[in-house]
Amino acid sequence: MALDVDLLLETRLAADSVKRLALAGGLAATLFLTTTNDADSRWSASAGAEYVAADDPNLAGDLLQEFDLWLDRRREFPRKVAELGVPRERPVPASMLAPVRRILADSVAQERPVDRTAIAGD
Repeated sequence: MALDVDLLLETRLAADSVKRLALAGGLAATLFLTTTNDADSRWSASAGAEYVAADDPNLAGDLLQEFDLWLDRRREFPRKVAELGVPRERPVPASMLAPVRRILADSVAQERPVDRTAIAGD
C-alpha cells in the first residue's frame, strides 16, 4: 500500500514540488493529531490517581512485612536499658553479650504482645 501511494505521488507530483511537501506535511499532521488524541481520557485518566508512596506512614508497616521486618509504633521507649562498653576493634565474647541480649529481649517482650495466631498461620 505504501508503494502504491509512493508511485501515485511520483506520477502526479514532482519530487521538488511545494504541493507534494504540503501533502506530506498535512498527512504527518493528521497522523500526529490522531495518535496523540486524548479522547475519553484514555491516556490521562490516571493522571490524578494517588499511588502507593514510600513516605506514606500508613503503609510503612505493610511494606516492611514483605521483608519479614516489623514496624514498632510505640510512643514510649522501653524502660530497661542495656549498655555495654567495648574498646574499638576488639572481639566481644558471647558471655558479655548474653546479659545485654536478655535485658533487650525482656524489654521487647513486655512492650509488644505477641500474636500467636499470626505465628501459627505462617
